[in-house]
Amino acid sequence: MSAEELMDYEDMSLPEMVGVSGGRPSMTDTKPTGLLSADIKPNANTLRTNSALIGSQTMANKDSNNANNTSNANTSRLKTAVSSVPRNRFVSRVPIANDGMGVCLRCQNVGVKDTFYGKGKQYCSANCVRGLPPQPPQTPLFKIVTLPATKPKIISKTNVNVTPNQVLTPAPIHALSGSQQMPAQMKKKPQPIKVTQSNISSAKKSPKNVTKAGGHYCFDWISIVTDSSMRGAPISSFPHAPMADTWESLVTIGLKLEVKNRDFPSSKPNQEFHWIASVVKIAGYMVQLRYEGFGSDSSKDFWINIFTTQVHPVGWCASQGKALIPPKTIEDKNPDWKGFLVKRLTGSRTLPENFAEQVKESLRTRFRIGMKLEVVDKNRISAVRVATIDDIVGGRLHVSYEGSEDIDEGFWCHQKSNLIHPVGWAQVVGHELRATPEYARSSLQKSLSKQFDENDCTWNLFQMPPAISTEHRFKEGMKLEAIDPLNLSTICVATVTKVLRNNYLMIGIDGMMSPNGSDWFCYHATSPCIFPVGFCSLNKLQLTPPRGYKSEFNWFQYLKETKSSAAPVPLFKKDIPKHGFKEGMYVEAVDLMEPRLICVATITKVVGRLLKVHFAGWDESYDQWCDCESPDLFPVGWCQLVNYPLEPPKDEDSTGLQNLTPNETNKRRRNIIRNRSQKRKKRLSPTISGKEFMEDSTASPFASDWIQCQDDTISSSSSLSVSSLSSVTIKPSPIIKTTSDSVDLDGDPRVWTYQDVAHFLSQNDCSAYCESFIVKKIDGQKFCALNREDLMELTLMKVGPSLKIHALIQSLNNKKY
Repeated sequence: MSAEELMDYEDMSLPEMVGVSGGRPSMTDTKPTGLLSADIKPNANTLRTNSALIGSQTMANKDSNNANNTSNANTSRLKTAVSSVPRNRFVSRVPIANDGMGVCLRCQNVGVKDTFYGKGKQYCSANCVRGLPPQPPQTPLFKIVTLPATKPKIISKTNVNVTPNQVLTPAPIHALSGSQQMPAQMKKKPQPIKVTQSNISSAKKSPKNVTKAGGHYCFDWISIVTDSSMRGAPISSFPHAPMADTWESLVTIGLKLEVKNRDFPSSKPNQEFHWIASVVKIAGYMVQLRYEGFGSDSSKDFWINIFTTQVHPVGWCASQGKALIPPKTIEDKNPDWKGFLVKRLTGSRTLPENFAEQVKESLRTRFRIGMKLEVVDKNRISAVRVATIDDIVGGRLHVSYEGSEDIDEGFWCHQKSNLIHPVGWAQVVGHELRATPEYARSSLQKSLSKQFDENDCTWNLFQMPPAISTEHRFKEGMKLEAIDPLNLSTICVATVTKVLRNNYLMIGIDGMMSPNGSDWFCYHATSPCIFPVGFCSLNKLQLTPPRGYKSEFNWFQYLKETKSSAAPVPLFKKDIPKHGFKEGMYVEAVDLMEPRLICVATITKVVGRLLKVHFAGWDESYDQWCDCESPDLFPVGWCQLVNYPLEPPKDEDSTGLQNLTPNETNKRRRNIIRNRSQKRKKRLSPTISGKEFMEDSTASPFASDWIQCQDDTISSSSSLSVSSLSSVTIKPSPIIKTTSDSVDLDGDPRVWTYQDVAHFLSQNDCSAYCESFIVKKIDGQKFCALNREDLMELTLMKVGPSLKIHALIQSLNNKKY
């Protein structure tokens, strides 16, 4: 619409502007009164009137002919109908504010200037910026049909032989002009807003080895969000979440949407009517909607995920020929619903038409199924192994180790997790690598030459750790405080056991370190999950002293006793972003001791950038400390968006595995929520919730100066070979010696050998502790007699694994042989 055309509005009365009234039709009226249209066109996110969208002269003539046959019962209508207006006359203009309006330099369209493109906000669309032809005119924003109190009879849109007591289903205006055939752009099916991973990549539609979406254990947030005190963490608090950077500008209180009218009876099973609703509350991706016309009455409010196919921008119904019908509760409240909507929608906001495409784009990933990368060995967290990506869901990767001869289901992690690394990372930084010598040589050469195979995960797929000052450096033996990677509910006394290249550190938990160093974990020096001495005391947090420490723990005394020094405070990450997390907020959190599970959780404590996550319904001993930018936290509704199962809060009647046989335990352990209490805090799934790789995994290219020629780095120009990397240990993947595959683990466990016991533990995801049982020669008879104290000793005082193995023993003892 040009600026000159906009001036034609000034001398028109309101009846001329809105066309016809929205009064209730007479039962004897044969005119298709359901085709009332109030023409408001969304420009970007702001709704405005656009009279140019009124039907053509053909429609005006058709309306005029129909008006001649209208009965006297319909005399309440305004005489200034659309049919009486000359062609190209603008008749449906509703007064709007001129402030903030702009005129496109290319197509002369008028719209809200803040939604325009370009530096000077001079163009109304991306097409105009690029000089492309403007987009074709859009259909009217909404169509209202007012139905009789009796059951309506819906007939074909193309049926022109209208008889008394029949009501036409509203159709697009274009369908009434000239030809009865709907234009191609109107026939196009609506684009669903719900996005699954199948839209983004060739990944499977459902995650590996989990209850599929819609299954018995896929939790629905509705039972929680209906609580008036419920608060969901804001989307902007999750930098890795879809739409995090634009959410606050798109979804706000008062946003207008077209949704299914749940308060109107349908005469057919699949018949749906729609109405306009406003957003009154937001919790993550969930929104509370209230139908227009209810005012402050919340009796018909409902919650819905904004990404579902039931939510549409205003104007969708008109483009699809759908009916807008007011809810039954308030249908008699207003005699002119069309005029009411015109007033309510003018100047309001709705979702952009390309909202679904924006969501899909935000879910895209540069990782592909079949790619090779280096991953922390979940059975020996001090080492990394080569793995392959075999599934991708919403940016989460399922990786499986290469060369694993036993049945290994791998594990899940986010693409921004610090558990995964590019090909060659271990050799570059000096980390222990459990792979073949051939891979070690080739991966190092690839990293130095920057020439990778097609399926290799290259360095530019990962966020490089930030540079740090060389004034202070960590040294072996320094003491600090750190989150225990094998018991995430505790912050423990820890030691720098080894300094790797490029500021990576190996950290061990004092009093719990394995003699062979298998439980050391790699942190970067900038990790937010390591803290200076005194951090817990300063923030009134509980510090777990070394196991076996007799007296009351005091750092000064402990440093003196161990003849060690504390790591200098300037070495630690101190920046605290405005993350927006507050105590009591709900999130969807990965159970990092069983990372395939995403559970309902709340934030129970906020200390700077450190968060304590509590799993709903579970004991506090299962809580997890994590960083505010952890990629293992998601907004409310994320699982539904990507079609991933969400585990419900723990049922108070959960009883664990006590009544399951070994076979049942092994078979059902992957899909029974009751198993969670036995799966937590075990060595199988190494984890850390730090911010090693930050927001954008695609932003940083491979930095050639990251491999430097220093006393602790590698020079790409030096004669570097595998043998020169003395800090790298190349080992084959350990294979537990077991009896033959025909061993009957369903038989009497008291006759098992200690190798059979190890095999049983391996089958039940406890292979990290097989070595301890073999060394102690725990055969079947001894195994069945173990109590919790014995298991704590065998698992090096790890509570979670001890509970799980104890539950397995109980299930064996309860079975009759």
